[in-house]
Amino acid sequence: MLGKIMKHEFIFIKRIYFPVFIGTVGVTLFSIILYKLNTFFVSKDLPILSLATGIINGLMMSLLVLVPALSVLFVIMMFYRTMVGREGYLTHTLPIKKRDLVIGKNLSGMIFCLFTMVVSLICFILYCYLTDIKLYNEIFGFHQVFHHLSEFFKNPTVQEHLLEILLAILLVFAAFLVQIYFNIGYGYLCISLGQLMNKHKIIYTILFWIAINIGISTLSSILISMISILLLGTNFNEPLIDFISKNSFYAFDLLAFAMLAINAVLAFLCNFFSIRLLTNKLNLE
Repeated sequence: MLGKIMKHEFIFIKRIYFPVFIGTVGVTLFSIILYKLNTFFVSKDLPILSLATGIINGLMMSLLVLVPALSVLFVIMMFYRTMVGREGYLTHTLPIKKRDLVIGKNLSGMIFCLFTMVVSLICFILYCYLTDIKLYNEIFGFHQVFHHLSEFFKNPTVQEHLLEILLAILLVFAAFLVQIYFNIGYGYLCISLGQLMNKHKIIYTILFWIAINIGISTLSSILISMISILLLGTNFNEPLIDFISKNSFYAFDLLAFAMLAINAVLAFLCNFFSIRLLTNKLNLE
């Protein structure tokens, strides 16, 4: 059932957000064409072409940032529409457990948000490759990447602690994925709390988001600081080089694992209470 829910979510998202992807790619290609024309006619001194190139470049960069940034908000708004909005009546008549609905929507939302990041990154790489090959080689060039990686792994300290470094990278990436899942689940929780009110559900959802966010941010900061002090003897005020040289690489693994664990616990709590509220305290419009 979970797979069917995720498939339905992807179809729904594609129908609405696919034109946004097409527009982002189109603006990127148009920006590349204008850049090439501006470069070709540089001796002609065409201010209109230069102005158009600047405007389209600014629009492209804005899209590359906003499309991934707003994808989380889009997923959360879609949850409100289908779960507690007018479409909620139809959704809750389906023979599907609330657990499957919440988790399925959360997982599909996380994958969708990752996809938007990948699309924006590919568009940016394509733009750099076709407009400024020097910048592309400095940032994304495979030769440069392999060269830096080779130099990094030749370092005796890195070779000595290679397993700990790879584990830390894996844990940080996992924490990043769980963080995205939590961000979406947190929005679901606030919606589940806001729908308890008879009026102004969206306003109460925003108020719950602000109030809980302050509490979670404060608690997370305290926990991370306590863990870092206990494991590393620092509160991140030292320069990075000194910080690395004074501590065991295992401490980074433990800190990354702690960040992953905190995000996982928060994500679980958000899903748990959202499911409980939607199961026992559903209050549709």
